[in-house]
Amino acid sequence: MSNKEKLSLLLDELHPNHQLVFAAKQAVLFARGDYKNLRKDEKALIERIKLAKELLVLVETFDPGYTVRKGRLLKVLVKDRVDLAKLKRDKYGDENVWAEDQKRSAAELSEMVQCLKYQT
Repeated sequence: MSNKEKLSLLLDELHPNHQLVFAAKQAVLFARGDYKNLRKDEKALIERIKLAKELLVLVETFDPGYTVRKGRLLKVLVKDRVDLAKLKRDKYGDENVWAEDQKRSAAELSEMVQCLKYQT
């Protein structure tokens, strides 16, 4: 059974913010896989960005401030946003969207650095 299938089953039975659901979402997000192919799939990148945002909201609630967990989530979010911006730029040729996404990613990147600064 894949992590996505487990997450789906947990969401059917538990509250979306339950710790088991949180752990399953993290497993889906941080799963090692074929990232080269994922980077070319716009729908998958959008799904990963949405999942990272959901997890960030929870982490900021129960673990506020600059934490390693938040930093790791921001790292995934920034990486996926940059890949999505590149994909959109190459696919649609829209430089404005590219520049906008880069500004947002730069802000999140500086926050990520603050979070991971004291990682041991």
